[in-house]
Amino acid sequence: MSISNNDKDNARDFIEKNRASGVEWEDLKIVNFMPYTKYAQTEAERFTVLTEFQSFLNTATYAEWQDLVASEQAMLDSASLESENFGNKDVASNVFISKAETSSWVQYTKQLRNKNWSEGAIEGIKKSAFNILKRLSTDTTETGPIKGLVLGNVQSGKTANMAGLMAMAADNGWNYVIVLTGMIENLRLQNQKRLLSDLSGNSAAQFESIENPSLRSQRQISDLNLTGNKVYLTVGLKNSTRLKNLVRWLYSDINRARQLKLLIIDDEADQASVNVKKITDEDDEQQERTAVNKAILDLVHGVNDIKPKASNYIAYTATPYANVLNEAGENTLYPSDFIYSLTPSPDYIGPQQLFGTEEPEQQAALNIIRDIKQPDEEIIKQLNGGEAVEIPDSMKRAIDWFLIATSAMRARFVQGKTAPRPVSMLIHTSQLVNAHKSVALAVQEYLLHIKNDPLWLANAETLYRNEKNAFPQSAFIHEMSEYTVPRLKIADYPEWEDVKEQLEHYYFVLDDREFLNFAQLDEDKAMSFVKGFTMAIDNAAVRGSQSEHIRLAYPPSPNDITPVIVIGGATLSRGLTLEGLISTYFVRTTKTADTLMQMGRWFGFRTGYEVFPRIWLTADAFHRFEFISQMDADLRVEIQKYTAVLKPSEIGPKIKNSPNHRFVEITANNKKQSATETDLDFQGISKQTTVFEKNNVDILKNNVEITEKLIDGLDDNMITTKSNRGKLPALVWRDVDFDVVKPFLTDYKAPDRDLFFSNLNALVEWYEESFLSRGEATKWNIIIPSVEGNRARWQVKDYDLGKVNRSQYGQDENGVISIHTLRSGGDIGLDYGLDKTQSKTWSDVLRAREEDGLGNNPQLIIYRIDKDSTYQGNALGSRRDLNAADDLIGINISIPGNTSEESLGKSIQIKIPKDSYSIEED
Repeated sequence: MSISNNDKDNARDFIEKNRASGVEWEDLKIVNFMPYTKYAQTEAERFTVLTEFQSFLNTATYAEWQDLVASEQAMLDSASLESENFGNKDVASNVFISKAETSSWVQYTKQLRNKNWSEGAIEGIKKSAFNILKRLSTDTTETGPIKGLVLGNVQSGKTANMAGLMAMAADNGWNYVIVLTGMIENLRLQNQKRLLSDLSGNSAAQFESIENPSLRSQRQISDLNLTGNKVYLTVGLKNSTRLKNLVRWLYSDINRARQLKLLIIDDEADQASVNVKKITDEDDEQQERTAVNKAILDLVHGVNDIKPKASNYIAYTATPYANVLNEAGENTLYPSDFIYSLTPSPDYIGPQQLFGTEEPEQQAALNIIRDIKQPDEEIIKQLNGGEAVEIPDSMKRAIDWFLIATSAMRARFVQGKTAPRPVSMLIHTSQLVNAHKSVALAVQEYLLHIKNDPLWLANAETLYRNEKNAFPQSAFIHEMSEYTVPRLKIADYPEWEDVKEQLEHYYFVLDDREFLNFAQLDEDKAMSFVKGFTMAIDNAAVRGSQSEHIRLAYPPSPNDITPVIVIGGATLSRGLTLEGLISTYFVRTTKTADTLMQMGRWFGFRTGYEVFPRIWLTADAFHRFEFISQMDADLRVEIQKYTAVLKPSEIGPKIKNSPNHRFVEITANNKKQSATETDLDFQGISKQTTVFEKNNVDILKNNVEITEKLIDGLDDNMITTKSNRGKLPALVWRDVDFDVVKPFLTDYKAPDRDLFFSNLNALVEWYEESFLSRGEATKWNIIIPSVEGNRARWQVKDYDLGKVNRSQYGQDENGVISIHTLRSGGDIGLDYGLDKTQSKTWSDVLRAREEDGLGNNPQLIIYRIDKDSTYQGNALGSRRDLNAADDLIGINISIPGNTSEESLGKSIQIKIPKDSYSIEED
């Protein structure tokens, strides 16, 4: 706005005064309330007359006046904007979304449209940014700083949300924005450049950069005009020296400090900002702190009793576990006021899309994960150690695919079906910098070998056709059902002959130096890229030469498909985007969930090359990612659950925890010091076994024997349900005493990796305490489905039933395998004859039971899976025959209660210290 902040405050006082006198909102907007304006012919003329009598409106436009009036109605208008934040009560902000052409928000949307953002995506940023803005305040002198957390997604475009929030804040009177980025100067400069570019439109409130301020700077805080039309922006490193300099500079003038309306955005807030010093029971003021954490707290709270007029601290992160588990209290950075979960774009490919969840019905995984076998892992260890060994077969396949997919992309480029762009391959075998060079040499050797291998093209054709069958375009469209890109623009596989043409007559005819090399530097340090494949090694130790650029770089304006192979470690984990990532080879031993999630450079948007990405992982890494995918999904459900009910200062969000800490740790121990374990709760769950030890004869025989024993203990008064064709789909027993079911549950064996079914004793104990002790839900229903047409049979009472056919999904890990989905559609409704539309999920069944007055019994479904089950589909990359040592017994357990299918097991949440937050009495 062209109107100054002081004049805006006077204008709002004027509006409130007239509103209190009974003037309607509409009359305020069209200036139809003052006697001296009644002779004006138009609304704009009436406003002009008004400005002659009210000097504080002299610099305002009529559109800006309407925005000011709208701001006073914001609470009413904003009620229609759905919120997904934890701590949505007591909203008192009167912020608004400006529609004025010269507003920062409108100018920012123009920038987004120029970058080809869809209207739906812009509307999503508008909604989320405004919902966050509503939680903030331009005056915190009485309440103390506002502290919140925004939960984003890895590589999901949260910077765009940050910029949108900054634009709206500028329109609403904030005058200083501080963005804390990571710890690498190059990334800080990139972020600063991008934010200034995004917010550099023709807006009345202009953003002006204040870079690395200190008391030695030429420009001091006393030189800034905080009541004018400037919004000052500092993008700073999380470096204790720089932060201390910023704090001293910012609070060096008490009068200016009292004018400061601060918006502090902590990007990647779980990195460096968290206090990892030992948390004690000492008073907040006595608590020992890391230097960065202490400096940020001083920035937020002020120093030496000098405080800003408004202080709003927002932590942005995709991995918030440390932020919500480490410490709470008024003198901490704990998000006591709100936690907001950003809803990702329907075009975003994140952990749920890639790894699914432990509950398969919540989200099926895209079939693009390929396995790294155990023997290959041993070869990788040798490579990392510097031994001169040939790269393993799985790495060869990953490199082969990169060449093939790059050629397919180039074929599409030649055909005019895609724009020129970089494409990338990531090879991440170790965080140790010494390993990267030896791996790079081995990769170079293999690439030069296949360039001259006459047999390689025949093998490449087989790989291409197998991958095309395993993950066709139709599978992508089916799994990404809400994808907004028109079907005709979704990438598809070209014909093999077109791919072969690019390999044979473009890439393989290049000389070796042009086929494979690092980026080249000329005398002026201008960078050029080879026509073939550019190598890059990216770590903290690598240095280039006068003629070569070794670290990762992309051409600023590509005119072709430019392939880059990058080998690296920790530097690739945050803040770095790998453009056009179509092949990933990932071997990493870390077990902390936040580190693993940030390593997922394959998350993000894949518009224009949807079908080409592939990821090679070890079995261990895959299962860890699957677990944290579920943990991430559960946390977002947890945040939504508390909408409009509680603030994080009253109760911390629960985070799914693994009983096996050798498998997954949520975050480092010194980042979750105030975490406390919460009780188990199994109400409303429906869980199916999907993980089995297929070669452990003792476990398999045990489960078959206890199944037969359970069946022997059931009476002969079962119900037979039949399909429309008259064939038997299931046997059903209703109202079975729990005493009959209990031995089966307590004796059932499952792999330790299955955190639910390997701990069924916890379920039994909880059920007895929660239901049996109160005389509720004391009877169970048991269902045994039959599969007609399956030649493998088994006898149940006097019935001849078909065994279930289930193939292996993905890689096995020491005999432990996944089938991904056990249950067939409609099975959980068989005990009451519900059709498939009524029993897609357990929550559907519970609702149908309640509506139809049916029973409220817990349910057990038992599946006998044929040990010789075969795969009969085409997804060769992920499915294979079962080949088990004996039949598998799969079960599904459903418990009445709240209709949710969220994952269960132990959770942890922060312990809120008693009296740590001042509570106002009603």
